[in-house]
Amino acid sequence: LSRLDFSHVKFCIVSGEATTYDLLERIEVLMPNAKIYNYYGPTEATIYCSYHLYNETKPKLYNGMLAIGKSFKGISFEIVNPDTLIKVEKGTKGELLISGNQVTKGYLNLPEKNKVSFVRIEINGESKIYYRSGDMCYEDDDNDFYYCGRFDNQVKVQGFRIELSEIEFKVLELFKINNVAIPYTNKTDTVEIVLVVETKNSYLREEIIQELKNELPLYMIPAKIVEIQDFPLNTSSKIDRVKLKEYVIEYFKK
Repeated sequence: LSRLDFSHVKFCIVSGEATTYDLLERIEVLMPNAKIYNYYGPTEATIYCSYHLYNETKPKLYNGMLAIGKSFKGISFEIVNPDTLIKVEKGTKGELLISGNQVTKGYLNLPEKNKVSFVRIEINGESKIYYRSGDMCYEDDDNDFYYCGRFDNQVKVQGFRIELSEIEFKVLELFKINNVAIPYTNKTDTVEIVLVVETKNSYLREEIIQELKNELPLYMIPAKIVEIQDFPLNTSSKIDRVKLKEYVIEYFKK
């Protein structure tokens, strides 16, 4: 990247995966004159439905991920308790619900999935159909929204509820290495965390564990570390966590 020069670029939009601060630092060097926007949105909301202008002097971050900002005109965001679907207070994490003209009417020929993913509820005195994103988010006092990870990336270990994205962020921050934390049920039916790292260097195992012990509580330390040369990608060109979980299961069968 240091050999490239995009100083002529005025606007840059980043999207797809959660936008990390270390990526933004590299983009700034490439595009010193560009305004950098973070775009967010699931396919069910015709993809992009919120934006945030990056401010390098006061970046809005959660676990090293840039805020997803404010919803587009005609789109409404609400944060609710995922169990009760009741709106939570600002600053409280919950599930992001999305409504508006961009949101699809549902999945083709999947009535049961539609019942789960699309709900009609009343919020602020108005009844609307919302898409349940499954994304854990919160809203700050400036009405900016933050992506905190997926609800299916939460796991209970030793009685503690853990956001796996917190572990992944720490490893990325310390080692600048792609990684995915995966819950794995061992032979004694105990849930433990396996960290999969995109590298061939097995000598990093001890170093990663030691550094994490200095940064995280013991119940968040991965029980095992597995190396893989290249992470599999899904059809959206994102890291395929399902295949990685299958890989871990097969790895420990050996």
